[in-house]
Amino acid sequence: MWCSKVSIKSIKVWCPTVVGTLSATPMTKCLPPGQSFSVTVALSGQIGTITSWTRVPSGGASYGTGSTITDNISIAGNYTYTVTVKNGTCEAKSVSITVKVENPPISTITANKVWICPNEEDVLFKFNSASGQFINGSIR
Repeated sequence: MWCSKVSIKSIKVWCPTVVGTLSATPMTKCLPPGQSFSVTVALSGQIGTITSWTRVPSGGASYGTGSTITDNISIAGNYTYTVTVKNGTCEAKSVSITVKVENPPISTITANKVWICPNEEDVLFKFNSASGQFINGSIR
C-alpha cells in the first residue's frame, strides 16, 4: 500500500552549545605597586560561536570574540573573566575564571638605635605583614 500524501509537521534540530574549558596564565600574580603585567585567557573545546567576553571589575576594555584574549592589569584584586558561547538558535552558555592579583607583603625593619658607631651593636627587628612574624637579627 502506498501513501499518497506525506506531511512533515516539524523537525527538531538538536544543536547543543558546549562552552568548553577556560584557562588563564597566570592564575595568580604578586604585583608590586606601580607595575603591571599581562594575563592571557583562553577558551578551548567550545561548540558554537563566542558572543562576548567580560571582566569584573570592568576595565572598560573591549575583548572581541576570539578564543584568546590578553588583558593588562596594574591594580591588585580579583579579576573574573567570563566568556559566552552560543550555537545557532540554541541557548547561550557561559563559563568564568578568576585571576588573583596580590600586592607583595610589606616588611618593615626597625632598630633600637638611630645611629650605630664602629664596634657598637644593635638588634634589628623585621616584621612581615603577610606572615605576621617578627624576625630578630643584629648588626655590627
